[in-house]
Amino acid sequence: MPVSSVTVNAAAVKAPSFIGSALGPYIVVWRNPLLLIRMVGREVASKYTGSFAGLFWAVLTPLLMLAVFTFLFGTMFSPKAARIDATTDLTTFAKFLFAGLVLHGFLAEVITRAPNVVLGNPNLIKKFVLATELLPLASVISAATTASIGLLVMLVVHVATSGTLPLTALLAPLVLLPFVIMMAGVAWFLSAVGVFLRDIGHVTGLMATVLLFLGPVFYKIETLPEVMRDVVYLNPLTVPILGLRRVLLDGMPPEWLGLTIYSGAAFIVAWIGFYVFVRCKRTFADVI
Repeated sequence: MPVSSVTVNAAAVKAPSFIGSALGPYIVVWRNPLLLIRMVGREVASKYTGSFAGLFWAVLTPLLMLAVFTFLFGTMFSPKAARIDATTDLTTFAKFLFAGLVLHGFLAEVITRAPNVVLGNPNLIKKFVLATELLPLASVISAATTASIGLLVMLVVHVATSGTLPLTALLAPLVLLPFVIMMAGVAWFLSAVGVFLRDIGHVTGLMATVLLFLGPVFYKIETLPEVMRDVVYLNPLTVPILGLRRVLLDGMPPEWLGLTIYSGAAFIVAWIGFYVFVRCKRTFADVI
């Protein structure tokens, strides 16, 4: 969404002087929190401005996807990989599926929108009237807001069908935060590269589809051969999906070792993406 309507005093926005710092991505947020909040608000509002249902689409869209995929994979195809048998009813499978679909929807929105974040705001880039590092980050937080609504719907459905909510559900933010941090790094990287390679916007849509079927969205990872499991674990969706299902649906704590490794990788990806963006930003105005 173009945010050219945002009026900012250029002198009030602090340009980053911490490119090589490992804390660079977090310092830029710390220095400009109000600007980031305002940009996120406009990002969220722009998705539903002029639509009849408005914010209700954030609830309706995941529910419609859930209904379609539950019908296809829970009744018509009944994949053995998901163990849809006498011990796994359709409601359980729907919640199992919903956890994966919500997180994939978040990833898909981030990577498909990121290549156009800078290109969609040429006036701001050329005038340097705000901390441009916040543009991709605002897009990520906007997508995370939509995903959070979907997760709230999932919680309501789970409580309505099971009558209870495990205490481990409190650990859900801890499981999902590294995923959001990693996607922020991916967004920084794609938004920077997208300025120079315009075709990347077409590639990311294909990537989103590939990651959907190469992640444990429709099946349980335990049913895969050992060699395939190693490949699936390379998917950035795998650890968050498995962790979310454990803490929300199974009432079990996350696998701490895997979550720790994933968190370390997320911080590295975030720093690399931020570093690439800040290094490239000085040439954005010339290219655009």
